[in-house]
Amino acid sequence: TTKLRFFYNGKYLCLRGGNEHRLLRFSQFTRETATADGKERACYIYTEQGSKNHGGGMGQLHLDNKVVRHFEVPEAGSRDYVHILDQYFEKVPREAIEKDNFYVRPLSSIVEGKPWFTSVPIGKNKLSSMVKDMCAAGSIEGNKTNHSLRSFGVTTMFKKSVPEKLIQERSGH
Repeated sequence: TTKLRFFYNGKYLCLRGGNEHRLLRFSQFTRETATADGKERACYIYTEQGSKNHGGGMGQLHLDNKVVRHFEVPEAGSRDYVHILDQYFEKVPREAIEKDNFYVRPLSSIVEGKPWFTSVPIGKNKLSSMVKDMCAAGSIEGNKTNHSLRSFGVTTMFKKSVPEKLIQERSGH
């Protein structure tokens, strides 16, 4: 679902608010196979194309874009981020990928063997309230925003003893 992709994109890519989600593009993702932990694994490479801290311009020409590699975790099954992205790329129409807006509207009915989505982008208001809506649907109290996913991602990495340098690279801080 869109909410699941939104959640994982915010958590794993450490995206800030709705604007970074709105500016997300299919072209920012590359899929390849690489070695991790001595095993060949599928991997998505996300390359940031500007953010709040890296808006572009002449003064930032020497800065590198944030690059996030996310390897498959087969034990996660259908909740594996690589699996979720694979399925999404498979179910969006070619036209949507050509238009290069990552979040597109789902179709109201699904036909086997056909795309599950339109090429129409999801609106910025819908994207900006996504976490708030998810929390309301799950009866989660408190002031949760799209930025909360980024905080959650950083906290999760910290608790799993990911080196601070890697956390900084992924989060942009």
